[in-house]
Amino acid sequence: MSPAFVTGVFGRVFVVRWVRFSLTALAAVREEIASSRRVLGRRLVYLSLIPSTRRAFSDGERDALGAYVRDLLVHDCASIHHVIAGAGFAASARRSIVTNLALSAARPGLFFTHATLEEALLAIALEVGEPGDELVEAAKGRGLGWPTR
Repeated sequence: MSPAFVTGVFGRVFVVRWVRFSLTALAAVREEIASSRRVLGRRLVYLSLIPSTRRAFSDGERDALGAYVRDLLVHDCASIHHVIAGAGFAASARRSIVTNLALSAARPGLFFTHATLEEALLAIALEVGEPGDELVEAAKGRGLGWPTR
């Protein structure tokens, strides 16, 4: 079975490409972020790549996601960026969840949603002061872009 997620750290940028969501996987990613922040010694910029899927989040999962992003902003991350793949109702529902997560956070202005990995990394590059094209190439080189068929 393939891993539930793929992560990479590029300077201050922590990227996770979700393959399959579970609360166990969420906890594992949270530990990776905390560890990366300790090693780096400063706040990270978090980028989550959310795949297209018809799977709906349960109320408990939505609550856990809300706690997750609030904790990220308190302890380890300067901002949170999302790229949500897909079109139609499922992608719209996921965007709605992300919007609600942002609104429930103490600082919703630190949440961003982007249409593509490239768009997200170019915006993040401005935030962290690194060349955007280098971030894009590094992420794709580590298998963090969307898989192509």
